[in-house]
Amino acid sequence: MEGTSGTQRVTQSNATTSSLEDNRTYQFRAAGEKLVASKNYKGALDAFDRAIEADKNHPSSDNIELASIYVDKMAVLILLKRPEEALRYFDQIELLVRDRIDNEVMSRLYSRSLNNKAEALERLKRFEDARNCYVEIVNKFKNSEFVSIRTEAVRAMNIMAEIDFQNGNYAKAGMAYEEIIRTSSGEEYPPMRQEVRMAIYNRTLVKRELDRRAH
Repeated sequence: MEGTSGTQRVTQSNATTSSLEDNRTYQFRAAGEKLVASKNYKGALDAFDRAIEADKNHPSSDNIELASIYVDKMAVLILLKRPEEALRYFDQIELLVRDRIDNEVMSRLYSRSLNNKAEALERLKRFEDARNCYVEIVNKFKNSEFVSIRTEAVRAMNIMAEIDFQNGNYAKAGMAYEEIIRTSSGEEYPPMRQEVRMAIYNRTLVKRELDRRAH
């Protein structure tokens, strides 16, 4: 889960009341993340709710902390099989981040929230709406100046291509894999290289399936 590091705020020795609340917000969110890692999702949800309340009492100036908490809470609600509730948080996240996608952290939070929205929609069997989320990620971020954010777009392309493959749309999937390989093979960023390797492997599966059907 994404967010900004709270180390500097936590270690300030002359903290004001406001910064102490900022610390509390961070601490509750950090506790929630640890509970997610241990698969205590209900405990994590409670921790994130406490973090939201702490932030409401003393809002952070840049909204990164609050947006991070909402993204985390969306993910936990999906894990708890409560996709309708998860979707309610997307609009709040969008209001915080949509006008700041020139910022790498905000871009990542927006992308992750769209991924969460897509997963919630898939669980509700709203597959076309879910696909539109992946399309939005690609359209918004494929030309980002930040390679980590371009990686989010390529990951969305891989997801859509896999869906096409599973639905028997082999040619469409193959075209998507070809585009990923053509546009992103030169990137040195390890997560991007992983996405490209996945596309190369899956392109092989597509070609194999098309050859099998041709004979």
